[in-house]
Amino acid sequence: MKKIFTLIILLTGLTAYSQDFELSPDVIDFNLDGSEEAFKIGYVLKNNTDASLNWYWTLTLDDDFPKEWEVQICDQTLCWAVGTLTRPTDDDGNLLIASSETNPSQTYVLVNSVGVAGSGSAKFCIYDDKALTSEVACTSFSTSVSQESLADINIFPNPANDFFQLSDNQEVSSIQMFDIVGKKVMDIEHTNNKQYDISHLRNGLYIVRLLDRSGAQVKSLRLSKR
Repeated sequence: MKKIFTLIILLTGLTAYSQDFELSPDVIDFNLDGSEEAFKIGYVLKNNTDASLNWYWTLTLDDDFPKEWEVQICDQTLCWAVGTLTRPTDDDGNLLIASSETNPSQTYVLVNSVGVAGSGSAKFCIYDDKALTSEVACTSFSTSVSQESLADINIFPNPANDFFQLSDNQEVSSIQMFDIVGKKVMDIEHTNNKQYDISHLRNGLYIVRLLDRSGAQVKSLRLSKR
């Protein structure tokens, strides 16, 4: 048995303050072990207009957010210094061209738990003015990182081409699979020694959630599809 950090991130309240911008995704799940303490919350900001728009951001940490955790924001310009929770407003901000969207591999919130278990919540907001008074899109997320003992359940092969399967276990009842922006692409019952066909999926990184009979998450794993 090994100690695992289990992290569930639920992004809620995709509030439509403006038709100009659209902010997503809504659900992301991660699993962390002792060798991986940092996790990315990728976001996509879409410009729904036929004109280029400037945008700024803030991240507000609630009082329950662990003070030991390190937070870094990456936007179209760069990855700002750890602890920078408001984009500096001494220039024209990020420019998102007409009818385009950001890439979640480049625009994300990076959180490092530095090995500290805890839970907390935060709110990420987009603005279209330097004064940060015109809030156009927001999303809130809650995090919980706990240290617990779990059976050593693994996916193989990983990376996978056409299929994957799990190591034998008695805990997993069903499997859910999500792409990098949180869209569910698979939801199936689990049977030991069964191979699961993923030949129809695009190449890339996926999150595989393993659930028990009550629907509670046993573990989540990353799977690379080639």
